[in-house]
Amino acid sequence: MISIFSSTAFFFPFFDSTMILLIPAFALAMWAQWKVKVRTANSARFVRALA
Repeated sequence: MISIFSSTAFFFPFFDSTMILLIPAFALAMWAQWKVKVRTANSARFVRALA
């Protein structure tokens, strides 16, 4: 039986077992970046309202 993780299987470009760890880390980084963007936009709107 050929596994998709074996080196004799067909070629998956850029696939490595570390992708299992990188995909959740990337999703977490994207979520954190979105939170910073929203918080910065809200803060900038508040500062403009005070000026």
